[in-house]
Amino acid sequence: MATTSTPYKLYHRLVKAFLQEFESNKKLRSTDALLYIYLVETCRENGWKSPFELRNSQINKALKITDKMIGESRKRLEAEGFIEATPGDRWDKTPTYHIRCQYFSVESKTESKTESKIEHITADLQQVAEAKLPQNLPHTCLEEEKEQKETKEKESLPPAPPSKKKKKKIKKEKEEASAAEPDDENDDVVIDFDVLQRFYNDELNKAAASIPRIRSLTDQRKAAAKARAREYGKPTVAEMIRKAAASNFLNGDNHRGFIADFDWLFRPNNFLKVIEGNYDNRLLNPTPLNSNSYGSTTINTQHSEHERQLAFQRRIAAKLAGLGPKKPDVSGNY
Repeated sequence: MATTSTPYKLYHRLVKAFLQEFESNKKLRSTDALLYIYLVETCRENGWKSPFELRNSQINKALKITDKMIGESRKRLEAEGFIEATPGDRWDKTPTYHIRCQYFSVESKTESKTESKIEHITADLQQVAEAKLPQNLPHTCLEEEKEQKETKEKESLPPAPPSKKKKKKIKKEKEEASAAEPDDENDDVVIDFDVLQRFYNDELNKAAASIPRIRSLTDQRKAAAKARAREYGKPTVAEMIRKAAASNFLNGDNHRGFIADFDWLFRPNNFLKVIEGNYDNRLLNPTPLNSNSYGSTTINTQHSEHERQLAFQRRIAAKLAGLGPKKPDVSGNY
């Protein structure tokens, strides 16, 4: 078999001729195109030696198609006159392939004629010829249908509910976003943030609070402080800082050891709770033990029990007094 001096141009010619036939031939399928182009590429890498041996396992690995698909595509390519194939067996015989092309048997004199016929090949085909076949070749039609079916099934399933940790994170992000949300309509509040920072730290120092001091006011902190001042006024902001500094709960005196900070205090919900006194220190004034209150009536069970005991003792004393010796009368008779 004579090898042409222009192997890449021959490769272009074969691929182009097949693709033109593939577009008009309804008998050919996508797996046939994959197999034919892979066979031409293998033949080119082997120096255009034809026929050549090629195992099904190599085709399976490269094209991701089954042995059954290989056999069916091989039969269709043979029927359309593109290849000649000899099937192998499972033991020692390897399948052989021959690319049917007139250029394998022509003499070198006709090479100049064939070169003139394929000068018009496009740049895309030249790029295909220069590069080897990729390892991840397109999937077959069956695999594409399977992937589409799996995608539809995933889309039809309802989304998984977020975890508790994710819910808390989303809630925190929403609060921070709403805290820093600007209000362009009433943006007339002017705040000296240096003064605010000194006032905040000074109040915490006066109360010897455990709440951490701030070293700087970021843009997010400034936006939150300005939003609260716009909503409640500057005096209320100052009152909130004093309440937080004096609150035992916000300074770690709680069962979790929680300590508030600047960002937590200036969130909308937390700011309002501090102002309303939810975290103020309260004097303990418990009701007496064994005392039950029902509306305006109070029944002190301890006091009632004491009275019953006294009444019982008086009754016993009266009985004992009646059983003792009688006093003698004046005459001396008993």
